[in-house]
Amino acid sequence: MDDTTIVEIVTENLRQVREDRFGKESLNRFAQLAEVSAPHVSEIETGKRNPTLDEVIKISLALNYPILYRDRTTRMVKVT
Repeated sequence: MDDTTIVEIVTENLRQVREDRFGKESLNRFAQLAEVSAPHVSEIETGKRNPTLDEVIKISLALNYPILYRDRTTRMVKVT
């Protein structure tokens, strides 16, 4: 079984998907759309801060991407 945490999955996906969809210089624009402060997004991307469930939902909606999705294993991690 994989020991990857939900926070690690979010961290792995967030920067890559954000840059793919919004461009490399897009942090402020994305943060405004997601309604999460740019410093918080940056700290989440670098693993310095754990996102709240509310932030994960806002980020996923802003990216139009299931941020908890693990491409490598093609499975979803459900938060219940």
